[in-house]
Amino acid sequence: GHRILTLLSSGDLDFGRHHAAMPVFHLFHRFVGEPLGLPPYRSVTVLGAISTAVATAGVYLSVRSLGYRTRASLVSAGLFAVQFPVFFFATVVEFHALFVSTAVVVYWLACRWQRAGGGGLALLFGVGAGLSTQLHSTGLFLTILFGAWTLASSHGRPLARTLLELVAAMAAHLATVTAFAFYWRALGWQVGGALHSTVRGFDLIPYALPRLPTAAWTEFFRPFAPLSLLPVVALFRSDFRRAGASLLIASVPYLALSAIILGVSEHGAYLVPFAALLSLLAVQMLSLRIAVAMMIVTGIVNGTITWYRDSEAEHYRAFLDGVHQIAGSDPVLILYCEDPVPGIPQPVDELAALCVFEPTMPYLRIEQLAREAEGLHDRALPMAAALRAIYPDSRLLMGAGSHTRLRERYPNGPLLLQALKQVYRFIPLHVAGFDGYELLSK
Repeated sequence: GHRILTLLSSGDLDFGRHHAAMPVFHLFHRFVGEPLGLPPYRSVTVLGAISTAVATAGVYLSVRSLGYRTRASLVSAGLFAVQFPVFFFATVVEFHALFVSTAVVVYWLACRWQRAGGGGLALLFGVGAGLSTQLHSTGLFLTILFGAWTLASSHGRPLARTLLELVAAMAAHLATVTAFAFYWRALGWQVGGALHSTVRGFDLIPYALPRLPTAAWTEFFRPFAPLSLLPVVALFRSDFRRAGASLLIASVPYLALSAIILGVSEHGAYLVPFAALLSLLAVQMLSLRIAVAMMIVTGIVNGTITWYRDSEAEHYRAFLDGVHQIAGSDPVLILYCEDPVPGIPQPVDELAALCVFEPTMPYLRIEQLAREAEGLHDRALPMAAALRAIYPDSRLLMGAGSHTRLRERYPNGPLLLQALKQVYRFIPLHVAGFDGYELLSK
């Protein structure tokens, strides 16, 4: 989220992966957000909400295309919308809400292919997956997910023919991704990070395997609860065993990726396309009355959690109100340490506050210095001189969260703080929502 807003404010479109997402954000902000007076962060969240609404309508149409009646299709769409990874990411600055609408289009194509069969629909399914991958790199797994589900659900169709069509869909998926890779490379953008990580993932399987149970809990069973239990329950019912097994098997590459690259829980963001199939499985396995009750309870719980988490924006405003009260009309430089420890009583991510409300306010990532030990004392004075040379009239401020993070979470953090304190006096300040220090030259 930090980087999305930084790039959107600067006009830079190259995120390094998820290549089509930043141009879409930029176009929406330029032609819709700015004319309406929306700041960049609000343009992104509005577009995410619109995309999620489109995805919800797409789930309804997909279930209808499978032959289900209107009421069952509406319940499936409702269950899709209230699952936490769908609901939550529709309200925050991230790629997942933008991606989910295209993933549901791929789901709709898979439903059409499952119902009617044929190489043409299979190829459209693969091309759609390739286009969706341009908005988020986890789209690389879409033909695995929906392909496994189609194989499990295509009763009465020759298995060999369905497999052959799935291979054609995967080939179309790969061809589309490859064609776009050449296009992005021709623009001079960074290309290949996601594919390289996927290939390298095979070398990291021994590292990922012991972490799969944790990833399964944090990225699947907990965020998609209670629907995430349905594939397990389906294993004990002969009429749904294949469908349940297909979802559990298809989750393995997603969970392996999560186990390898995620240091913290992403609340099921990488697995958000599963919400569509879980909501379908719910209306297949449960009575509509139970499914509706589940939808209401899940919506209340996830809505409450989302509201609580999104209230961080209030703390961002208060933090910046404090900064402005301290500095007045003077320029400011914020010294920021990545992922600050939540403060008490109000946790504030200083960089998020800047990206959301003050994207042009300068900041310095001091944790990068803390990663280097040799010569740190020797660089303290030149660093201070450089800061004053670049920002001669700026007020240097460090939030308490960044100070705590630097001191407690980086091995060389105390050394860096000691060096800084040889150059600056750390003056504690508690103004409005700002809790931290002003650094004054000695």
